[in-house]
Amino acid sequence: MRESLRYNGSTMDAKLKSLLVRYRAAAERKERDLVRYQVEGEITRILVSTIDRYAEHLGEIVGTVSALVDAQRVSVMVRKGKFLEIAASCGIPQDAIELRSLVRIGSGIAGKVAETGEPIHAIDLTRDDGLKENAIGGPAFTSNSFICIPLAHEGEVVGVLNAANPTTGKSFTKADFAFLVKIAQKIAMFLKKSMAFEAMRTGKA
Repeated sequence: MRESLRYNGSTMDAKLKSLLVRYRAAAERKERDLVRYQVEGEITRILVSTIDRYAEHLGEIVGTVSALVDAQRVSVMVRKGKFLEIAASCGIPQDAIELRSLVRIGSGIAGKVAETGEPIHAIDLTRDDGLKENAIGGPAFTSNSFICIPLAHEGEVVGVLNAANPTTGKSFTKADFAFLVKIAQKIAMFLKKSMAFEAMRTGKA
């Protein structure tokens, strides 16, 4: 049985937790980049081994992503018909989730990304009221950087990955963006597989 620990209210793989400890202790960029690469592999392993319980691990994934890109807020939104629904989040107050748990496709940052399939990397969110006020949490986003990446696999957008409020007080970097793109690709692939598995299990395929 895989050893696990509690993390942000969900069970976290011990190896993943160990990698996060290494990342926080890393003094050089090369070492941090190496840990990020290893985390990508570990997330893949977790998803592969739990395809039938995929949703259970979204919490630990967003928690991990939050730590690795120094983002106060991270969320995964899954497509439900004409809407996006928050499936997992880190750092977003519960009242904000309840207020805007559903976002119409085409509306706001996440909705537009889901509609077009094109990612958004806003360097200075505070200078664009249109972007800031349409983000989950609205004006509560006071940071200068925001990333929203489509969860796309085989030409289909099944959700989005959001990251906001860098804890460093700086903008998300190109390296942060590239890392999130890779994580989004993995989430999208396994999310679609999980949807197909569930459809077969329930006879809705």
